[in-house]
Amino acid sequence: MSKYTFLKKNTILNKGYKMQIFKNEKFQSNKNISPCDETSPRFSLFKKGKLIYVDTTLNGSRVRFSTKKIFNDDNLAYVKKNILSYINHFKNKNIKNRNEPKFSVINVLDRFLQSKQYLKLNTKISYKSFCNLMLDFCSKEKISDFRKIDKEKIINFHNFALNKTNNKKTFQAYLKRLKNLLNFACDEEILLNNPYVRVKMSGVDLVDNEAKPFSLNEVKILLNNCEENELKIYLQIAFFTGARTGEILGLRVSDLDFVNKKIKIQRTLILTNNTFATPKTQHSLREIDMIGPIKKILQEFTKDKNKDSLIFTQKYDYYRLKFKELLQKLNLEQRHLYNTRHSFASIMLQQGEEHLWIAKMLGHKNLNITYEIYAKFIVNSNKPRATFLKDLNDEKTFFLNQKTIGQN
Repeated sequence: MSKYTFLKKNTILNKGYKMQIFKNEKFQSNKNISPCDETSPRFSLFKKGKLIYVDTTLNGSRVRFSTKKIFNDDNLAYVKKNILSYINHFKNKNIKNRNEPKFSVINVLDRFLQSKQYLKLNTKISYKSFCNLMLDFCSKEKISDFRKIDKEKIINFHNFALNKTNNKKTFQAYLKRLKNLLNFACDEEILLNNPYVRVKMSGVDLVDNEAKPFSLNEVKILLNNCEENELKIYLQIAFFTGARTGEILGLRVSDLDFVNKKIKIQRTLILTNNTFATPKTQHSLREIDMIGPIKKILQEFTKDKNKDSLIFTQKYDYYRLKFKELLQKLNLEQRHLYNTRHSFASIMLQQGEEHLWIAKMLGHKNLNITYEIYAKFIVNSNKPRATFLKDLNDEKTFFLNQKTIGQN
């Protein structure tokens, strides 16, 4: 049986899930699907494994390629809507690499990056950084054919990456991207088996970027001594909402609802290139409360601003450097600006605020994420437990009837 599974229209799959194969020349026969542009090439979508593949003709030759999208109704509709983009990327990719051997490292890495084109910009930048690292490694190891990568080379990559960074989070990200790359190579039948091997890095001292929140007292000291007005407004929002740095810098005046005391988080500023994107996850799209003095502060700060204008006009580096100077001036430990978010979470947990509310303010999908990061900041109180049972502490409720005991 072929690995390529073509689905007839209205085919019923496992668990009663309904899928369709889309052919643009037949779109008009289905009222639920809009016609494709007349300039679009003829194509069909089919399932291979769990992914959506495109079957079309380019320059008189039949081609089939993966969209890297899981086969379901939503993704089928998305691919159909963006089919020209998928086909053009496929064409450009092959033109770019036509002088490269099919299994060359450059060719495989480029195809790997192309498969990540629909990720968020920040994530794509991370993948590009990894691919540059991989190119450096392969150049050092004199690897030109990707198929030459084996377990020995994977071990060497661990050591190579360690020479590039001593940051635990960055190192783990490199390994995660490496696994993704090797899985991609297997899916594309470049490699027959995944050579990834986990290496025990004994004796390696990696720096862990753990949360270093400010105490409530330190927050008060920072705010009382901050003389730069815009930085002070930023810190007040950051410390008392838990919003991410990019989310705060992406706020517009129209995102402020003073009537209901809410702030709408609808976008984030990508700090690496100063462009806007949707927030980190779906749950990051949220409304957060204006607590304490936040409402009054923002009303005063934005009263002369246009509705569509950004609340904060400076670039990220401005706030980062001013914050660094403030910490130095107050003789406080140097910490990343992002620790304002950790400070919100830890302070609220220590003050006994409702955990679900804290998770919602942070934009976490569930409490498990909140506990995983911040459980160590929850205060273990020695207060009396279950005091609501005090009124039930009588013989009729909790003690056996003495007569009954005697009869037994």
